[in-house]
Amino acid sequence: ALCFGVVGATPLMHRLWARAQHTRTMTFAEPLMVAAALLFDISDTSFLAFLERREIPYVVINGISREGGAAIRHDEAQNVRTAIDYLAATGHRRIVYYYGCRQEAPSHRHFSAEQRPEFFRENLRRLKLELPPDEWALLKPAAFLKTVREEFSADAVVCYDHARTLAILRAAAEQEVRIPQELSLLSLDDEYPLD
Repeated sequence: ALCFGVVGATPLMHRLWARAQHTRTMTFAEPLMVAAALLFDISDTSFLAFLERREIPYVVINGISREGGAAIRHDEAQNVRTAIDYLAATGHRRIVYYYGCRQEAPSHRHFSAEQRPEFFRENLRRLKLELPPDEWALLKPAAFLKTVREEFSADAVVCYDHARTLAILRAAAEQEVRIPQELSLLSLDDEYPLD
């Protein structure tokens, strides 16, 4: 079996995939046989199709799969609900969601990119909190922060991921907004230490 998506295994699978794309006749007979693949955070279904054509079983963790494979995902709905409930329980009422401008947003089709904003809106409605305009979530960090503070009196920002959280932290420092005294900031993932 081959594990893809961890340090060391990723370059090997990338080389195999690149060779297959170039020759279109890739076989795994040399230098190794792959019995199965365990994949992490996959969003490129063409690679999954490649595995399926070769009848290699696979499981995707935190990503999308095709009909020929399986996926194990964390519960985006519960994660967002927990975040919003925590902010509401600590007195926040003007909560906004930040995804980032289209040019800076990830180009992949990760399932969370569509689910998180949907669940964010659903939970604000559930708590009867005012929803900010969706288009604000796509502004560049400095413009977003200025807009939500001036036009919405935001007291909390929920960010799609660590990269956007860091971008908002930088914008807050530039605009002299004190985190967390003036504005709470919550990231929906923990890929990078934010402390």
